[in-house]
Amino acid sequence: QGPYPKRERKPNSLPYAWASEAAMVGSIDEAASYMAVVLRKARGREEWSKAVKGIQSAMKARAPLGENLSRKAKAAVLEKYSDEIGDLRTLTREYTKRWVLALRKAIKLSR
Repeated sequence: QGPYPKRERKPNSLPYAWASEAAMVGSIDEAASYMAVVLRKARGREEWSKAVKGIQSAMKARAPLGENLSRKAKAAVLEKYSDEIGDLRTLTREYTKRWVLALRKAIKLSR
């Protein structure tokens, strides 16, 4: 399980996980295709808006220093990698940038 708490599997858990992995390695097109699957399933404006918010929430939660990391685990990661903390922050920043680019592309693909 590692430092991440056990998550309840939700309907879009797998596309979010796959999009996250793709964004982590820099594959924006692949991440966008997984996100587009979620957006295409949405019926109506309200459901589509919820899907976009879900994608944004997943991005924050799955970031290298994301919200799913407990305080204790985050402190351990920061302490362990204190020499490379700039690298972790850079990785998180790059991941977020890729995720946002993928989301923009997914929105275009889903229409």
